[in-house]
Amino acid sequence: MTSKPERPFRIAHLSDLHFSSNSFHLSHFLSKRWLGTINLLFSRKKDFNQAQLFPLIEQLKENKITHAIISGDFSTTSLEKELSEAASYVEELKKAGIQTFTLPGNHDHYTKKSYKKKIFYQFFPSHYSDAFPYTLKDHGLTIVSLKPGWWIILLDTILATSFVSSQGYFSPELEKQLTEALSALPREDSIIMANHYPLFHMDGSRKNLIRGETLRKIISKYSNIKFYLHGHTHRLSIADLRPNELPIILDPGCSSHRKNGGYHIIDLLKKGCHISTYLWQDEWRLYQQKNFNWESSDEPLV
Repeated sequence: MTSKPERPFRIAHLSDLHFSSNSFHLSHFLSKRWLGTINLLFSRKKDFNQAQLFPLIEQLKENKITHAIISGDFSTTSLEKELSEAASYVEELKKAGIQTFTLPGNHDHYTKKSYKKKIFYQFFPSHYSDAFPYTLKDHGLTIVSLKPGWWIILLDTILATSFVSSQGYFSPELEKQLTEALSALPREDSIIMANHYPLFHMDGSRKNLIRGETLRKIISKYSNIKFYLHGHTHRLSIADLRPNELPIILDPGCSSHRKNGGYHIIDLLKKGCHISTYLWQDEWRLYQQKNFNWESSDEPLV
């Protein structure tokens, strides 16, 4: 008697939705928001198209996606109107039967005022389970059980920055909380970690994650961290860094970009994973597929 083929556990990874709204209130010209508004008018407005995000929902539904992770930058300048529109989009994902996990990006705490008030968490959850005492708003991380043997750790490394900076900060306090959280999870279980900022930067110090090397060192000690999901760069990529004691790193690029918007679908299997990448080219089209085996980064998944 032949066994039935394993049914994939399917996760969509989106990032950098950048819902936007023009705002010319006088108070905004006293903060970083005026720079974001000018950038929106002369650059981002023609580069981004939130309308393409909605047919994506139907495609995810057709592809039987069970979960989605959105790794930050729901808004452009952290206006309440932008965050409200982004929250409505997430509600549409949930209505499609897709359990969705969210974390903030630097544009979601764009001004010092929005960072201090943690306005993002007025629209999005700070935690998804009471099993662990960690919340994104208060501790910079939260943990949720994805399925037996799999966990998700979401990080908030956002920092209030100057007009010309979009840096994040992996603080000593968050380092302590993350170390404790990782120690509390069974080492035989697998982990998906998501953060807005990448582990490595190629765009100069004004966009990097401060103390990112400390985060890399922690991750390198836990081979059960299978994935590190991020956004921020607007560059679609898949990097298998397991030979360097780091996980498979995924960046879907900017999912709302008119020319190269993208997203990933991750199929979790017993022996490994299957990753499909979709790009926006007047419609959502399959771009590439890759297989990875848990036992060896060199072995193909069969």
